[in-house]
Amino acid sequence: YLRPGPQADVSIHFVEGIDTKPQKDHFSHIFGPDLRFSTLVSCFTCFTVNVIYFGSMYAFPQIIKGLHASTTPTLMLVYGSLWGVTGNLLSIPVGLYVDRRPSTTVVGTLLVLSILAITVS
Repeated sequence: YLRPGPQADVSIHFVEGIDTKPQKDHFSHIFGPDLRFSTLVSCFTCFTVNVIYFGSMYAFPQIIKGLHASTTPTLMLVYGSLWGVTGNLLSIPVGLYVDRRPSTTVVGTLLVLSILAITVS
């Protein structure tokens, strides 16, 4: 599903051949004045999401062992995974119908709140 936008006249056909531009030209383009902010925000977002995801994968089993809950730690991790699937399914319509910036802001805010809730409890 492609939404028509300002790039509707750009060709998306693959052109075979060898890229003869040096790597420096590619980096100067993405870190140039036009794309610098977007590139840095994308790098920061990717780094943050990976730290949260892999940090959680490491920390949750250790935290859950110390909890005295009515269910087993394994079942608690399964419930958490099911909520992750639900979140991924919810992200499809949000990605299609909501602009990137507000949805990224909401996701970041919810991540901070969920990490704080885990830390406080």
